[in-house]
Amino acid sequence: MRPQLLLLAGWLGCALPLLAQPTSDPLIEQRQPSLRPSLNQQRGLTVVIRSDTADWEQISKALPLSGVQVFPLTQLDHHLLESARTVFLPNLEQISETQVQLLERWVSRGGRLIVAGAIAPNTSFSLKNRLRNLLGGAWTGSLAQDSKLFVRSGEGYNWSEAVPHLSQTLVAHGGKLQPSGGSRIVAFWADNHPAIVARSNVYYLGWQWGTNPAQQAFDRSWLLALIHAPDRTEVAVPSSPLDHRPLSPVEVVAMRQELQDLIGRVESAILAGSDRINTNAELALNQARQVWRNLPQMVSAGQYREARLAWEQARYSLWQNYPVVSAKSEVRAIWLDRGTIVAAGSEAGLAKIFDRLAKAGVNTVFLETINAGYPIYPSRVAPQPNPLIRGWNPLASAIRLARQRNMELHAWVWVFSAGNQRHNPIVGKPESYVGPVLERYPQWANLNRSGTVYTPEGKMFLDPANREVRDYLIRLYREIVTNYDVDGLHIDYIRYPRQEANYDFGFSLPARSKFMELTGVDPLTLTPNHRSLWWLWVEFRTRQVNEFVARLSGEMRRLKPRLIISAAVFPWHPNERLHRLQQNWETWVARGDVDLLIPMTYVPDTAIFLRQRVLPALQAMGRSPVLFLPGVFVRDVEELELLDQLQAVRDLPAGGFALFATEHLRPSTETALQRVRIDENARILPFRQPFAAAKVRFDSLQQEWQSLLQGESPLVRREVVISWQRQANELSQTLEILAQKPSRKQLQSAIRQLDSLSEDLRRWLRLLDGYRVNTWVNRLQAIATILRFAEFRLGSGTLKIISER
Repeated sequence: MRPQLLLLAGWLGCALPLLAQPTSDPLIEQRQPSLRPSLNQQRGLTVVIRSDTADWEQISKALPLSGVQVFPLTQLDHHLLESARTVFLPNLEQISETQVQLLERWVSRGGRLIVAGAIAPNTSFSLKNRLRNLLGGAWTGSLAQDSKLFVRSGEGYNWSEAVPHLSQTLVAHGGKLQPSGGSRIVAFWADNHPAIVARSNVYYLGWQWGTNPAQQAFDRSWLLALIHAPDRTEVAVPSSPLDHRPLSPVEVVAMRQELQDLIGRVESAILAGSDRINTNAELALNQARQVWRNLPQMVSAGQYREARLAWEQARYSLWQNYPVVSAKSEVRAIWLDRGTIVAAGSEAGLAKIFDRLAKAGVNTVFLETINAGYPIYPSRVAPQPNPLIRGWNPLASAIRLARQRNMELHAWVWVFSAGNQRHNPIVGKPESYVGPVLERYPQWANLNRSGTVYTPEGKMFLDPANREVRDYLIRLYREIVTNYDVDGLHIDYIRYPRQEANYDFGFSLPARSKFMELTGVDPLTLTPNHRSLWWLWVEFRTRQVNEFVARLSGEMRRLKPRLIISAAVFPWHPNERLHRLQQNWETWVARGDVDLLIPMTYVPDTAIFLRQRVLPALQAMGRSPVLFLPGVFVRDVEELELLDQLQAVRDLPAGGFALFATEHLRPSTETALQRVRIDENARILPFRQPFAAAKVRFDSLQQEWQSLLQGESPLVRREVVISWQRQANELSQTLEILAQKPSRKQLQSAIRQLDSLSEDLRRWLRLLDGYRVNTWVNRLQAIATILRFAEFRLGSGTLKIISER
């Protein structure tokens, strides 16, 4: 008997008339004649829909069936499932826990489930975890671009025959799936991320199904292929690579390191908090430590599936039992984007957003003040204000709202990017519109070698080598700083356009003329094959940006000494960053041109976030007098993993973090952010009260050392405890004096003592857990960085003014 198909899809109002028409695809009939009889037998089947699905019209056109019966998703119950053999949920976003339980039981009795698309971001962590176990994986992020899909060999079913043009179709709106223990990978994207995962007869498709008209035949073919794929119990199929593929020694080392770091972060959160007894967290820690110890033996015994499953369960158990974190004296910043500001519509609407941010513990807001050349306030300098802002001044409102909540308000400005093709339709302009600045001053454009202003990013840029451009930008920022009581200026797009293959930028006439004066060579004649001259061209363009940052910093600080200047930058390797962006922020931090450096380290996976983004950027900071604030992506990150990322940042020598962005906040994210204890000490901003921040941070660190300093560990010798106590007490006294009566002598003494204690801790505590010792050294280095920031500001004569607020 052929399987019955139960379809869970979109909008009820469109469903009935659309499904009344028979669907026929000549391509399917030509390539899969064997499937046509079964389609004819599928007439009059049941559809269960979500009434809030906006894509139903497109989804319905992609379905290979007609004449089905329609029910709302609210009626999905055990009676409805009794007559169903195959359930399809295209672009599932929201579903209740009760319905998931029903589907779990139904699948266990032999039902076939097909699901496509991402789960709604506001889904609770527990429900997401349940869905992950049911579906065999989780959607962890969106692909950056359309991608081809490749089927894994050995699935026991000829997908290439069942799905026409399988290897030629570019799939839009794809997502990266993370398989869970016991599932198998059916297909990969071109970048090797899983595209379809399966568990028994449950299939999870990692893309938005049926919404792209050009892709609907492909989507339809996949649905048909999955409906008619043999049951897993009926066909002998080679074991999936996720279940039994051997783990290499490198993989085992990486898994153990990732688990060990997570264990360290949870222990650190417990140790740094006031709640020292957390039974659930301690139990999860003990289980995770056991898994960490057993992994090599499991792998040696060939228990690869069991090893993967145990490792994954240990990680999720730690996340689920993450302790309440005690915040430090730190910067807890967020970008407040133009779209959210426009949607607020008024100061009253914006006040609701500020209330949410304050409740989530945010103390610094980067308000998008200049976007694509448009200011959100009435400007005498810019050609045109944002046309979507009518009847109110969001910048003035935001300053008032921030003051009322004891929050900092920093004006976030796009520097050299002055147009946005994606933004143009929103403001009623054609996609090719270059933006208001370049419309008035076309001679300011940053051009590629063919004279075109359009970039692969879809944004238009100003030329940093053009003095008129620099003068205009300084006038614009001077207008903001003098007319509005902003606490800081946050600079973004402080670079050249991103240069992909065959897309070089910087070839405006002023830039070419300046370079020819220096070298006698027109850069238009150069290619990367001219190594020495090409490097001079790269260095020339990089210097244009560096010069502007230095000028901006000097002029803005003279206007308002207490102004904090921050920069959003790329965390790429310096060589790649110089050649592709001409962004050399190492120079800015070494000179102290900026106060806060915020690398855009946006990665949902914590291990990649740390090792490939944050740590390399942090290493490049050296001993600069600048606070380091990693950018944390709140979209596509599990709420409890977000807490884990923030704890990872707190365990580094960082001054805080910045969340990207308000538009991606959801209730569950805000609830997770509220799981942080914020006392009066945590409200001290390091860049406003650096000496007080240094003292409270060190006091907190001494609390973490308490048990060891009381001689409770057999791994720490008595003479070490004595030396440790002496140095800690001396440093505490120095920081106390510094907080009460700052002087350059006490400041320099504190920095020396911090450096000495850091070196000694590594030597004394080499037998202790490595993560804990590294964290303590990082905490000392974070305090030293705060004091170097203070020393630099003291030398410029602005520290007293900063600390008055």
